[in-house]
Amino acid sequence: MASYAETFVHMDRDLALEFIVAFGRLEYAMKAYKLLKDKEYADPDWKTFPDHLDKATGETLGVTFYEFVRERANDAPDVAYLMEKPARTQTQKDGQMGWEPPYAVRDTKLLTKAIKTTRNNLFHGGKYIEGDDWQRNARLIAGSLRVIELILEADSDLAFHFAH
Repeated sequence: MASYAETFVHMDRDLALEFIVAFGRLEYAMKAYKLLKDKEYADPDWKTFPDHLDKATGETLGVTFYEFVRERANDAPDVAYLMEKPARTQTQKDGQMGWEPPYAVRDTKLLTKAIKTTRNNLFHGGKYIEGDDWQRNARLIAGSLRVIELILEADSDLAFHFAH
């Protein structure tokens, strides 16, 4: 009998695992750094995270995090792809499954949305539907993984918590 991964994940499973682990460590680092939704539960605050990244890169590099990533996208085609054709959120209307309209990443808020949506689609099964484009999914995952690496490069405090 084939494993679930062999049955449902039609792409490089090592890449998918690497991304899941890196994303989990990023959320751990956010929590350890106290980037939390509230003080009662240890949920990372993705709404304020873009502002945190912009502040961190603004102080150290003089640019927004989006600009920092954009400057490196020419050398990282999967990042450029993620920014032009990011993962979309799965929707449902009248019992029919679909996807939100396409958008392009033009700021840090949309960039963090793109990596979080990539993770959600992979982890919650939004990418396991018939006819899905596995080459596209692999590019989104590779691009999102590179953005996480750039977050760690740009923010030494998060990088510290990520590693410990």
